[in-house]
Amino acid sequence: DLQAQMMALLCTAEGTSVLEERIFENRFMHAPELMRMGAKIDVHGGLARVTGVTRLKGAPVMATDLR
Repeated sequence: DLQAQMMALLCTAEGTSVLEERIFENRFMHAPELMRMGAKIDVHGGLARVTGVTRLKGAPVMATDLR
């Protein structure tokens, strides 16, 4: 349940991180919203590769999940 929050945290972490989803399909719906704010995220199926950036910027986004 903390996957979206963890991805947001990893967006500004140094280096590259990988998140893997094994239970639900299409669970990375928050990735495009983070990318609008400047995040570098590459999603392929159940894997999301997050490369940290110095900072995110404000942008209009839409919540896709209650979490």
